[in-house]
Amino acid sequence: MNPKPRAVWLNLLVLLVSSRLTTPSRAADAPPVWEKAPALPVESDFFRDRVEEPQNHFLLDGVEGFVSGREFYQATGETMPFLWSSHPFLHYGTDRLWQSDTTTLTLRARGSNEISAEPSSPYADGEVGWQALDGLRLHAGLDQNGLYSQRSLAGRRAQVRSDNKGEGELAWIGSDLPFKSLANLGGSFERRGATIAAQYNRGWWWTTSPVSGVAYPWEGFNADFDYKVGDDFDLSLVEQQWDSPSPYQFYKTHWRRSEINMSFLGSSEGAWLWRFDIGYQRRALSSQGAFADFEEKTYPFRFRYRQDWAAPDSLPFRLLSQGSFGYRDGMFNAVHGSELREAVGTHQPMQFLKGYYHHPFKGYAIPTEQLTQDPDSTAESHPGLQSRGWAGGAEYREVRKFFLIGIGADYAMEWELPIFALGGLDTVAGMIRRRGEYAGSDYLLENAGAKVFASGGFAARADWRLQAGVRQFFGHDADAIEFLPSPWWAIAGAGWIFPVKTRVDAQIAYLGPKEVRAWGPVFKVASHFENHISLEQPLFSDRLKLILAALHAFGSDLREQPNGNPLRFRVMAGLEGTIY
Repeated sequence: MNPKPRAVWLNLLVLLVSSRLTTPSRAADAPPVWEKAPALPVESDFFRDRVEEPQNHFLLDGVEGFVSGREFYQATGETMPFLWSSHPFLHYGTDRLWQSDTTTLTLRARGSNEISAEPSSPYADGEVGWQALDGLRLHAGLDQNGLYSQRSLAGRRAQVRSDNKGEGELAWIGSDLPFKSLANLGGSFERRGATIAAQYNRGWWWTTSPVSGVAYPWEGFNADFDYKVGDDFDLSLVEQQWDSPSPYQFYKTHWRRSEINMSFLGSSEGAWLWRFDIGYQRRALSSQGAFADFEEKTYPFRFRYRQDWAAPDSLPFRLLSQGSFGYRDGMFNAVHGSELREAVGTHQPMQFLKGYYHHPFKGYAIPTEQLTQDPDSTAESHPGLQSRGWAGGAEYREVRKFFLIGIGADYAMEWELPIFALGGLDTVAGMIRRRGEYAGSDYLLENAGAKVFASGGFAARADWRLQAGVRQFFGHDADAIEFLPSPWWAIAGAGWIFPVKTRVDAQIAYLGPKEVRAWGPVFKVASHFENHISLEQPLFSDRLKLILAALHAFGSDLREQPNGNPLRFRVMAGLEGTIY
């Protein structure tokens, strides 16, 4: 799997948002309903992000996106990294949304598949949450994410067994298998302001190496326990164990992570809010050929802070400042951002400035893939010693009663951006496998972008939105960026609510060409249309909701990476219900 594509400044924003101490959402400023992005029912966060920012995304194995001109390392958020600790897309996320639900019974079921595609790519998931007793809530779910897969769970299990030496032993390489098949159980109990919660999931999980492009199947479990006293103290424990046979040598690889963390929340004068995390962590990877072994025991910590300051009523100024610094997995991370907003009548200007700094210490460990018996045939990552960057921008909005118009621009620069040095390519079962290393560049990389946008509504039943933008990269290594997003884009969308409360929403985007490098010859994606349409029908006083969505409903199949799958017409149906 690979990181999602964003421009540098946007990725810095994502790093900030990865913490709970984040800039308030636009909802906190009470924007008009028609200004909010439509709630598109999709089967993954990747597809949801792709609808919102299609110009930045590349499709690989149905679930991955990439970022161009981004810093390569994570500012650790709330989720636990999986194997490639420095890549924010490979996270084990502790989903605790069910824990805060106050309804007696909640249920959800969704299913999706491609239309007229071979092989098919089914997807199905479901969950149920039940308030069994006062203070006791139970949760169960099944996530059978078979995007771009034609295999049943039993068939996939048989295919990846280490003793399967038949002709079909490599058939799953190249994303014939889904990336996740997990069963989930959880429960929480709340009494006298304290909450005890636990979760456990078990099944299969597939990852695609962001370095070599090799797909690995993993079978195992994640378990976590959480004890929380109000908002002041939080104690969490995580145990994670996954096993994988090498897809080429069928030697077993074992991954284990054990972690305990304590979190303390505090506040001070001047609207400051802070949180301090400290804990113990053990990461161990043992392999009989697929990876180089490593084991590390560390004491990660992180300090996060945020200030939301507003000037006296006579002055229309609001300053949002937040950031964090800490140490995890052998990497020191620091990030800070400030945003100034002014609102003078219908005029709403905004400016921001953000920066980050990362430094790997001697104990930093990241998997090294041993692709053949030749010790020189590897795929690995060597972070820059002082990876850093900053970004700034401004935006102006003219907000009226039923519409707004605006313009925005941004600029960013980064030092020691990792560039992949290609050592060689192999093709196994039709999938490209590359050798080489990511290493920090010795040069400065810059990019700048601009956009214009407008949105509005009519009589609380209809809404519309428009956006167009451009982006350009500069610098010595601009031609070595692995995934170069669209240099220009135009997006239009509209929604309508019928008298029977049925909402129809549609969006179309025309995107400029994209490019993929460091996989042999430059892989070019031509300019193209992307689109979606969705319907949503609430019933029984909004206690039941029926949804239907289509992605890429018209247009030719689109492939965006040498190992990628085509972006095709997909349809999803779902059901959501609550009982109070």
